[in-house]
Amino acid sequence: MRGAQIVDFKKEQLLSDVYRISGAGCRSFFVIDKNVYGLYIDLFSELEDGEYYIYDSDEENKNIYNVMPIYDALLKGGYQRSDVLVAIGGGIVGDISGFAASTYMRGIRLIHVPTTLLAMIDSSIGSIDRDFFDILEQSSKLNPTEQRREVAKQISLAQSLKRAVVDGDLLDKGARRALNFGHTIGHALESLSFGTDLIKGHGSAVAIGMCEMMRLSHSEKLSSLADLERLERVVSSFSLPTSIDISNQELFETMRKDKKRAAGLNHLVICPEIGTYEILSLDDRELQKFLNG
Repeated sequence: MRGAQIVDFKKEQLLSDVYRISGAGCRSFFVIDKNVYGLYIDLFSELEDGEYYIYDSDEENKNIYNVMPIYDALLKGGYQRSDVLVAIGGGIVGDISGFAASTYMRGIRLIHVPTTLLAMIDSSIGSIDRDFFDILEQSSKLNPTEQRREVAKQISLAQSLKRAVVDGDLLDKGARRALNFGHTIGHALESLSFGTDLIKGHGSAVAIGMCEMMRLSHSEKLSSLADLERLERVVSSFSLPTSIDISNQELFETMRKDKKRAAGLNHLVICPEIGTYEILSLDDRELQKFLNG
């Protein structure tokens, strides 16, 4: 993928903005979430056949076989390395489109048009930055109108925080690992609950993962009960779950298959206090001991 842009657009001028950012002489191919396309079909009416692909954003469809139709459409349409792939949708559309863009003709440009809150921020950055966490904590007490205004500010701040971390660690070898707070357990929970109603979406899984990491680190005297309770209150205030009934052994076996595991070690992010983080690099024996408290 040669250059990625994360851009917020006004709905009414979406296509014109995309064409402007793409640049003169470049063609744009759109991968659009099925639900988004259905809701805003008039918005996409000027697109011609061969200029877009409608993607059914189901976790089961997030695999290499469902990237092939995107390749086929790009090849059939004669899209070149100078052209742009535009992802319009949530996290699944973003992931699939990112993979397609990074591998088609050794990489073409990618523009993300995120349509869900999770896709806009895509990491639990608030638990790393103390000021951001304070904003979340206060916004949960606002009325709906005030909360909507505050959410817009939070999205912008979260994007800036994540961008700063990613730009400073492009290869994901150091500080960028901090963005995984709650994700290692969260990803394991998603795998364990696949095909069930135990967890409703990635956001819920990571919310549980963050709370579970705080509980485990508190049990090891690595963080305080006050910060654990504070995190649980904030998570609950946004109607997100804080726990789930899954055995530690199941969790351990699934975490051993984590995509960011390296050299036999799982790298877990803990928050000794809100606003700080540390990385625990644990082998299997240490990981099992940590999970068992």
